[in-house]
Amino acid sequence: MTAAVDINNLGQIVGEYGCCVGSFADHGFLLSGGVYSSIDVPGASFTNATGINDRGQIVGIFGTGSTHEGFLLSGGTFTPIDFPGSTLTNVFGISNRGRIVGEYIDASGGDHAFVRTPTGTFMTIDFPGATSSTARGINNRGRIVGFDSSNGTNHGFVRNPGGTFTPIDVPGGVSTNALGINDRRTIVGAYQQDVGGASHGFVMLRNGDFFIVDVPGFLDTGLFGINNAGDVVGEAFNGNEFVAQGELGVPTPEPTTLLLWATSALGVGLSAWRSLRSRSCSRHQVP
Repeated sequence: MTAAVDINNLGQIVGEYGCCVGSFADHGFLLSGGVYSSIDVPGASFTNATGINDRGQIVGIFGTGSTHEGFLLSGGTFTPIDFPGSTLTNVFGISNRGRIVGEYIDASGGDHAFVRTPTGTFMTIDFPGATSSTARGINNRGRIVGFDSSNGTNHGFVRNPGGTFTPIDVPGGVSTNALGINDRRTIVGAYQQDVGGASHGFVMLRNGDFFIVDVPGFLDTGLFGINNAGDVVGEAFNGNEFVAQGELGVPTPEPTTLLLWATSALGVGLSAWRSLRSRSCSRHQVP
């Protein structure tokens, strides 16, 4: 399978692919200028590339034994990213200034969102009152998107540069996961209308308008990342089969293009947005 996770303003795409059904041996990839390049942390059991900025710096997750660590790939050098005192760290996004966001598990098993400065300083940024929080994306203005969990239900959020939070819930949805944001403050993600039901992609414009994206003929749709041109990377699947290839183009702020699905070399398949909480704390296997 191939999962596209993020796209920068140069049109470069990062994600992951798996070599074997039922195997943990997944690899990260970079798609740039139509050329694929594998990304593998030396000695890791798996590598996932989850974010890329306009400077070509890539962040992601790699496996070491029974745990996960984050990484930064810059200038050909891998740097581990581990929240101090954590038992597990996942990294999901990076801005052009080098600010990195993700989540970590503390010694008590608590799940927390964090941001890391370019100088290596970490800060926890949990949604107030939530039982767990995850930071999934950051734009070049310092706005961070993610989701929190309260009473088993996920709610999206934006953390503003001043430290305040704005909740995001798709109208009529029971669970909302905000997964990507561009500099125009357009947000993408996935939500469910019923507990345990199908997942639907969504785009939220800066004015608060929501547009739902469902790829025709597929059970589930999720949107992971968006650049300033409105290009979106996402996934769609039926059951456990990887059934489509494509890239979703969403020029913003015009909503009439939201249902365009253009064929390309970008693989689209089942990934962890359908069960984001389980991916946060444990490695999923390819069906």
